[in-house]
Amino acid sequence: MSTVTVQKSAVITCVGGAVINRKYTLKEPHRRGTSNPATLTTSFGGVARNVAETLARLGHTVSLITRLGDDAGGEALRAVTEAAGVSLKHAMVDPATPTADYTAILEPSGELVTGVASMAIFDSLTSQALAGLATGPSQWVFADCNLPADALSMLMAQPAKLVIDTVSQAKAQRLPADLSGVEVLFTNRGEAHALTGLEVARDVDLIAALRKRGAKNIVLSRGAEGHCVLTADEMTDMTALETEVVDVTGAGDAMIAGTLHGLVGGHDLATASKTGACLAALTIASDQDVVPGLSLGMLAAKDNDPRQS
Repeated sequence: MSTVTVQKSAVITCVGGAVINRKYTLKEPHRRGTSNPATLTTSFGGVARNVAETLARLGHTVSLITRLGDDAGGEALRAVTEAAGVSLKHAMVDPATPTADYTAILEPSGELVTGVASMAIFDSLTSQALAGLATGPSQWVFADCNLPADALSMLMAQPAKLVIDTVSQAKAQRLPADLSGVEVLFTNRGEAHALTGLEVARDVDLIAALRKRGAKNIVLSRGAEGHCVLTADEMTDMTALETEVVDVTGAGDAMIAGTLHGLVGGHDLATASKTGACLAALTIASDQDVVPGLSLGMLAAKDNDPRQS
């Protein structure tokens, strides 16, 4: 496929979530109303944070604007993220609210029993809090819908090219009716249904509705079926790459980062999204949100694997 060879890096700002992820995998099928023995895995996530780390590992100059608690979790998130090469110069510390936390209880098979999210800290990432920090010299800005509605609207008015991920069905509805400030919108079927209000629709109908609202380019994730790309010129269907499935957490974030990497390298969106698909496949085969030791060489090796042709 040879899609990841790029000659340019970019200055990119990521705005949104940085989260401590805790996954409890039960040793036996879940039993309600009693103690269940489990193993714990802790990782560092958040959509914007994952995208920022991935882009930094691929050679870009990246800053992350987020909000961390004045606690051990916040200190750990900062240390890991900065060690990957991401600047947290403009990250804010909230002494009154704990660092965002997501806890998942999983069956031995990996199926989710329940998930609990504590994300109140991001409610204060308002347009006022972001004023003067949002873009700086960045050529591209990535934002996730963990941000409040007013912050998302403010970012759409900035001069940099804006990429947005809808994150979830509930959070997708924070986006304004007019999406004309969005260069690339990443979403999935469920989130697109929530955003458009279309209960039953083909992928082409969902994408058309999002285009009508002003989004310039759209990448619609279809899970194991791949993804669909809409630009001003055409709509392109892409199949998912074959990979070992270890943990799908972070795959969507990797898709975004890989696509951005391709875009700033001069590729068109459809070609750039192939790079995103390669990176997503690497992430699905890992038990971490960001592939340990990720590098341009690792991504190129996956991209040039003849089994992916």
